[in-house]
Amino acid sequence: MLLIDTSVWISVFRDRAGQVRQKLETLISDRDVFLTRFTQLELLQGSLNEKEWTLLSTYLETQDYVELNYISKAALCLPKKPDPAAKNYDQQQH
Repeated sequence: MLLIDTSVWISVFRDRAGQVRQKLETLISDRDVFLTRFTQLELLQGSLNEKEWTLLSTYLETQDYVELNYISKAALCLPKKPDPAAKNYDQQQH
């Protein structure tokens, strides 16, 4: 699985000779490629006009995305056992 950064996609789209695209295709080989919604938004934001935006948007709709989940990351930071002080604080508030 490869998660490709926005800067790489920009290089591919700007490369008129196709050399960057060829290098990326070699790197990708038979791997699954994913984008984030952040990458999608950054690429669309860089569109020069409505025609380019439509073309890029149509292409990006066909891509696979990995969703970043803030809650799951935050859950990793939660204490494994309930904090008794937090329980006492909660009871004092009611």
